[in-house]
Amino acid sequence: MQIEPFTVDGHSGVMVKGYANEEQSKPMDIAAFSPEDDSSTGEIILIVGSDLPSEIIGRIFNSIHVEVL
Repeated sequence: MQIEPFTVDGHSGVMVKGYANEEQSKPMDIAAFSPEDDSSTGEIILIVGSDLPSEIIGRIFNSIHVEVL
């Protein structure tokens, strides 16, 4: 598993790169961030994951827009 800083819609978070199965044959990327606080210490944490190819995941995660009401 690899963890690195990541930004989603201007909010700091982390990107976790790992595997969706024990055999480690199915890569999976997971982004976690707090949409209510730019320092990623808010009370709400969103987690988004996918096993699509990394280049597609990057485009999807970069297209996320979050609005806290």
